[in-house]
Amino acid sequence: MGDLTRATDEELQRIYNDIPSFYDRANALISFFQDVKWRTELVATVRSYVPKPRSVLDVASGKGELSFIVKKLMDKDTIMLDYALNMLKSSFVEGERVLASFYNLPFRDGAFDAVVSSFALHAADDIEEVVREMARVSRGVIGVIAMGKDDNPILRSYVGIYLRFIQPYLAKLVGAKPEDYRYIYYIYRRIPVNSQVKKTFEKYVELKLFEVKALGSVYICVGTKRDLGR
Repeated sequence: MGDLTRATDEELQRIYNDIPSFYDRANALISFFQDVKWRTELVATVRSYVPKPRSVLDVASGKGELSFIVKKLMDKDTIMLDYALNMLKSSFVEGERVLASFYNLPFRDGAFDAVVSSFALHAADDIEEVVREMARVSRGVIGVIAMGKDDNPILRSYVGIYLRFIQPYLAKLVGAKPEDYRYIYYIYRRIPVNSQVKKTFEKYVELKLFEVKALGSVYICVGTKRDLGR
């Protein structure tokens, strides 16, 4: 039996082949075309703990990049939630769309088998508040991929230089506005280091995976909901 927490080569190839032509190539380029692979790893790991979910919530879904992969790997439409109406209107996948903040998810406790999010949590002023909300509405698994910050100051320096001086101009190569990407550097400066983020998740989930990528600038986190009543 293969590793159930990883997508097969065939699955990953199918995802790449099926990506719409208007998929956000700027994000792909600035991640050196790893963003799809990382999202696929996240969904494959979530699938290993809840292979046939009845309901999946995609928090801060954007245009549906993560929901697209959930559909491909789990054959399930998500409920897509985002604070930006234009993002929901631009979504390229099917599914119910909800306009709301990730600080106040408009769902009852334990409403979803899986609650997932990609490249959004780092934008929160209070990461723990969002993690708490995601755990509240989940009855099973929480899975997140987001921008991280390594504990090692040397690695942080390298990543900071890339985000501040290189990433905006890579985005420009595919027609994006460099100024739209410069703010990522300022988010990076204020987010906590990965060890602190990990401790935050551990308050609410039993961690099954916490893996860092790209010099610690990205982390993938998957956990099962902790029973806080015990």
